[in-house]
Amino acid sequence: MRSDLPIHRAHLAEIDVEIAEVEHRLAKLRSRRAAIKEPLDAYKYPVLTLPNEIVSEIFFYASLSPPIALSDPLAPFESPILLTHVCSKWRKMVLSMPLLWSAFKLAFTQSDQKRATSRQIALARIWLKRSASCSLSLEIQHVEADNRYQPLRNFYSTLGEHSGHCGHLKISGSFRAAELLTPLLSGSMPLLRSLHFNVGHLSQPIALGDAPLLRTVTLGGRARSRVTLPWAQITSLTLLEGIFPKFIPMLQQARNLIHCELNIFLNQKHGATPELHFPRMESLTFKADVGGNPHLDIRILDCFVTPALRRLVVPDPVLGRDPFDTLSSFFANSSCTLDSLCITYDEGQARARNIMVADYRLAFPTIANISLRHKD
Repeated sequence: MRSDLPIHRAHLAEIDVEIAEVEHRLAKLRSRRAAIKEPLDAYKYPVLTLPNEIVSEIFFYASLSPPIALSDPLAPFESPILLTHVCSKWRKMVLSMPLLWSAFKLAFTQSDQKRATSRQIALARIWLKRSASCSLSLEIQHVEADNRYQPLRNFYSTLGEHSGHCGHLKISGSFRAAELLTPLLSGSMPLLRSLHFNVGHLSQPIALGDAPLLRTVTLGGRARSRVTLPWAQITSLTLLEGIFPKFIPMLQQARNLIHCELNIFLNQKHGATPELHFPRMESLTFKADVGGNPHLDIRILDCFVTPALRRLVVPDPVLGRDPFDTLSSFFANSSCTLDSLCITYDEGQARARNIMVADYRLAFPTIANISLRHKD
């Protein structure tokens, strides 16, 4: 018989005593835990008591903020991804709401490393998948990015597959490889309502695909002359930075405009311009850069005929040397009845002419609202 057995039995007894003590302490801790947990389980966070329909509406209004920039390194930590990390209930709701994933911005630049570009593309694919068939609001900034980078070229092809879901599209930058945009812009776009296209370089012309709902267009740079649009259906047009003669071919085709904004360089006198008739136009806004020559007498208003016009915003230089004569001639030629006339000015121009709002009100008493405003 082994002589150490009594010793082992004694150690075993000591361990059993320790286990009993620990189990007793554990039982007391479990009891205390249950006492604390019971009221917590009974409490409902107010937001979690809201019906799913109301929470969905809150998420919807949150989605109305500016589209999330996927180029931002913090994009994965912002809404809507952030909402999926709150709780399982919210995660299910957010993933079931395509609208929350239907608006985003992309920025591809020359300084981007391939890793940053690939990261944006990966996030964009997630957004596109989760947006399902929802109408998309996309903003793409492409500034001398590496057009040879195959994943980027493939991604533009992927965007083309979603062109039928585009509702609002904004494109800016420079496209030395215009074929990148062809899949996106040349396909059928049955949901497209607004297009903002402002590029400094476009290597080849692009004809917009069928877009029966398109009504609002903003054009700038090379896009003005290299993009073919369904002008007859456009009702709101903004043309960015250019001399007025370059705008005329587009204005001649867009006869159904209701709202128009022209950003004009007034750096030289122009030759004779044809009359431009807009029977439905209600709002006409000019913004002008005099190009260091504020004394040019350029009466652009003389070529506009707008019988339905209600609101006119015009910079002081566009009114020529005699603003009262220019406006009187325009009103007589258009036979319009304005509700609002706003004249924008540089501080120096206002002092040089020393013309006050009262002078315009005296000259045009039938216009209810006349204002002078320092130009933006």
